[in-house]
Amino acid sequence: MKKVGVMALLLISAFFTIVFYVSLTEADDAVMVVEADVLASVPNITVVSIEVPDHIFFGEIKKGECSNVQYFKINNTGNVDVNVVPELEYSSEKIFSYLYFSKYSPTNYTRIGDFDVEIQNRASASMKVKLDLTDYSEEISQDMIGHKANILFVAMEK
Repeated sequence: MKKVGVMALLLISAFFTIVFYVSLTEADDAVMVVEADVLASVPNITVVSIEVPDHIFFGEIKKGECSNVQYFKINNTGNVDVNVVPELEYSSEKIFSYLYFSKYSPTNYTRIGDFDVEIQNRASASMKVKLDLTDYSEEISQDMIGHKANILFVAMEK
């Protein structure tokens, strides 16, 4: 009986040691800090912002030819209606001054410098563009592989 009592006492002692150890061990908690700027009133700030593609490639084209039509979208990411005007970064650029833009559905094209498009708040405009060298009158004396120009899309609140 003495052995049974000692064994029972050891088992009870081990149980309380394990329970006591588990209750004192810290848990490995993860913490996330949350933060907000809580304002009494919302300021009325006008945001004019658009997104356009980074690059459009027209492929090979020769004087007297027209490129294939390229499609792209202008996204109005601001909070007001905008009017967008594409312009050549450098007006001295000859080849890309023959870019013609159109809204997606109509088939009439307007030359860069004369084209603009209205885009509603948080909407997008589907566009078409082509490089039309059929009326290009300047001389092209050598190949211009990788010829590039920057187009600035100027957005103004409507």
